[in-house]
Amino acid sequence: MIKYFLITVTIFMFACNRTPDSPVKVSEKLLVLHDLLGKTPKERSKEAKNSEVDRDELENFFVDLDRFDKFTADIYVGIIVSALAQKQKELQEKISGKEALVRVGEGTIYFKLVQNRWKIDLEKTVPKKMKERAKIEKDRYESAKETGKALF
Repeated sequence: MIKYFLITVTIFMFACNRTPDSPVKVSEKLLVLHDLLGKTPKERSKEAKNSEVDRDELENFFVDLDRFDKFTADIYVGIIVSALAQKQKELQEKISGKEALVRVGEGTIYFKLVQNRWKIDLEKTVPKKMKERAKIEKDRYESAKETGKALF
């Protein structure tokens, strides 16, 4: 009986002291979720391009996904996933306490350590110009929706 108790305590202690996946590893898992690990966006299957990513799963990767409406959040996630896919062999991380960054070509993806998991900070990561462009696209979509010309 004591043997089983010790095994249980050991497993519990191991789980509690688990080191989180690195920001680069989290980035790779995000690419897996989008069927892009080891592929460029052009190499992705048509099925993968047309399938929707599980929103609950996606929320595990971001600190602030729920802070944005779905349309805007999807654009922001797309910007990040596209950048990661294009430069996935060149990712470089730098960790400082509970914050980290991953260099993606000329860009930077910012991470925060939340409940022992590295998560991407959309607000900090998406450049101001891209946010402005996303707002324009959302306004165009809303306008098209109002006039009945939206595609979805």
